[in-house]
Amino acid sequence: MVTDTRSREELVAENKELRFRLEEAEETLHALGSGAADALMVSMPDGGEQVFTLQGSEHPYRVLIETMNEGAVTLTSDGTIVYCNKSMATLLQVPLENLIGSMLLSYVAPADSALFAARLESSTREPQKGEISLLSGADNPTPVLFSCCSVEMSGRKGINVLFTDITEIKNAESQLQIAAERERASKALSDSNERYRSILFNIQDSYIRLDTEGIVLISSPSAARMFGYNSLQNNIGLSNLIFYKNLEHRDLLFEELKIHGKVVDFESFVKRNDGTSTPVSVNAQYYYDAHGKILGTEAFIRDITERKQAEEELKKSEQRFRLATDAAQVSLLEKEVMLKEIHHRVKNNLQVISSLVNLQANTIDDPTVHEHLRDVSARVRSMALVHEKLYQSANLSSVPFDDYVSALLQYLIHAHGNSKVAIRFIKDLQPVFFWVETAVPCGLILNELISNTLKHAFRGRSQGEVRILLHRSPDGTVCLCVSDDGVGLPPELDWRQSESLGLRLVEMLTRQLNATMELNCDNGTEFQLTFKLPEVKKDGERERE
Repeated sequence: MVTDTRSREELVAENKELRFRLEEAEETLHALGSGAADALMVSMPDGGEQVFTLQGSEHPYRVLIETMNEGAVTLTSDGTIVYCNKSMATLLQVPLENLIGSMLLSYVAPADSALFAARLESSTREPQKGEISLLSGADNPTPVLFSCCSVEMSGRKGINVLFTDITEIKNAESQLQIAAERERASKALSDSNERYRSILFNIQDSYIRLDTEGIVLISSPSAARMFGYNSLQNNIGLSNLIFYKNLEHRDLLFEELKIHGKVVDFESFVKRNDGTSTPVSVNAQYYYDAHGKILGTEAFIRDITERKQAEEELKKSEQRFRLATDAAQVSLLEKEVMLKEIHHRVKNNLQVISSLVNLQANTIDDPTVHEHLRDVSARVRSMALVHEKLYQSANLSSVPFDDYVSALLQYLIHAHGNSKVAIRFIKDLQPVFFWVETAVPCGLILNELISNTLKHAFRGRSQGEVRILLHRSPDGTVCLCVSDDGVGLPPELDWRQSESLGLRLVEMLTRQLNATMELNCDNGTEFQLTFKLPEVKKDGERERE
């Protein structure tokens, strides 16, 4: 392929000149077909000019057509060539005598035949123009612009067609496009080089490219600084110094590249020119030409001093944390053992007190005093049961109160059992955890309510039912309810003003919990205690109130 060396400005000027000539030819054809022109000045082959008057004279018309550079033909309505000039024969590379009587469409490129036939048919109504390719010589396509219009031929309709070879225009446009693409590519390359230089000189990682002989071809300023030099380019001894002396694990680098030929990552140390050592991470690979031939090695080397220091500090911190944690898993275990021992001793002491009160009650003949002492013993026992549940709990800080209710009920049934009355107990207990400061007053209240029920609710009856409910709503509200279907309380009794120590204790503990107690005597007796408490998870942690 021959490269056009003309400048872009020269190509643009030539393109404008060719298009100007084409517009002139189209105007000429239109004037000839429409009768708008009376005379034309034509450049003669001998170099002179001659004016031709067209009206009523066919000879000047033919001289004009014959001297035109554009190909001109006259067709019958079916597309048969009845006249063509020498320029047309030259354009098609066909003898003039062979063109007369042939079909013009046979010289049109197949891809353009349908378009051209449609334009010829439309030209009988109004002038048409367009661009097609003609088959010249050995079927070589020649790009042309055509312009056609109708003409009268001895009382019949004919068609005049003018063809202008635009090969030069196409070539000029192609050269213009090539020049524009070359200009864009040059600018893109320049921009790319500028970006590459900017990245290379601003990159924090050290970049080095070596050829197959180990010569440093390209290096970033940071690479030179890393090794303690001003520059690494074109220094064979220095490149060998870097990769065969100053970089540890170098054998691993080249061995991995030879085996795999792909990216190799490893950590190493760089010995600087001043004798100091720098920990680095290396990312290296071969680079190739378009045919896959190895041209050399390129590597990114990153200073990982800060990372290594951070890792070392992290190791030390982890070690300190581990030691502190171990000392805390030991301290906590000691505290847990101590708390278990405390709860165990408190529970034992309370049980001793309860037993002493019971022994004292057994020595007293007065039934009223005997019953009072037995009530005191039950109250002490209810508190001892809280510490027993804490001792058994995994977290030592909260009581599974549903388990506590069941255990307290079993104790009270045994303590106040009456074989003459068959009592059915119904429990509806949700899993709820109470802190000890909540569990103790709730346990005392529950002790009083259940004890009163067992002692007084079923007098004169052979059977009865006791229901105990423990629910906790999503908002943290707890409902503790004790009800029976017994004889109920006297209508005139105001339990809050009662002289009974048990009921006064219930009222006092209700205020201590900042709770509300409601009494319902419609069908037996129902005491319902309602209060809010901080959330206690199963692991014993207290959530925010």
